Parts: sequence; C-alpha cells; structure tokens
Amino acid sequence: MPASLGRRVGWRPYGPAVTDDILTHRPTVGDWLVIDAALDNLAAVERVGGDEAAAERAGRLREVGWAANRVHPWRGSGPVGWPPRDDALPINLTRADWEFVRGAASRALEVSRQIVDRGPSELVRESQHEDVRLLEGVLARLP
Repeated sequence: MPASLGRRVGWRPYGPAVTDDILTHRPTVGDWLVIDAALDNLAAVERVGGDEAAAERAGRLREVGWAANRVHPWRGSGPVGWPPRDDALPINLTRADWEFVRGAASRALEVSRQIVDRGPSELVRESQHEDVRLLEGVLARLP
C-alpha cells in the first residue's frame, strides 16, 4: 500500500487503522476536546521558559484535530463549532505523536490529581474531579 494512503482522512467511525508509521485513531469528539485542552495546557506551560519544541509540537497536533473538524460532515452541530461529542473524529498521527498525546494527557491527569488533593478551596478541588474522570477515560481509550 502506498504511504500516501495512510495520510488520508478516511471516514470510518470505528477501530484504529495502521498504515506505515501512521496510526489512524477515531476518538470521540468529546475525547479529542479533552486531548486538545491537555495539549493547549502543555504548550502554554512549555512556552514560559520550558521546551519550545514541545510547545510547537503540541500546537501542531492540535491543528491536526482542527483539520479533522473542518472535514467532518457534522461540523458545527456540537459544542463550539465541533461535531457532536459522541461522533468519531478520525485523527492520523505517527505512533510517536500518539505517545506525545498520551504524555500530555498523563501530565494533565497528574496536575488534576494534585489539585484534587491539595487545591486552594473545596470548589476548585471539586471542579478537578470531573477532569480526572475525563482524562482517565481518554487515556484508557488512546492507542
């Protein structure tokens, strides 16, 4: 199979597909929005005296999700211009990029757990319980 076929966005809302080094995973839009937030947070932290290459990579990976949104047939019928949260969103990344995504989500989960344990107020701690639940679910479903 030509390598170029692995880089096309196919529209199959089920199961991962692997072509060469590209792994197409189909998270739900809701899961991708959690991933997008984790990547955004990682990029923001790394841009302030951290690893600029990691910040740029996180930004590039977010753009992959935005591109998938632009071609999704139900774009705009979910939250803030996205498809419905439970729709599949085909995302084509290298295995190394999926590992980076996993790392960003794991880092976000660690921070949320710390806030649950030691947050400045009960309100802040309670708000992080939902983030912990969402991030644990995303990590369980990532390739």
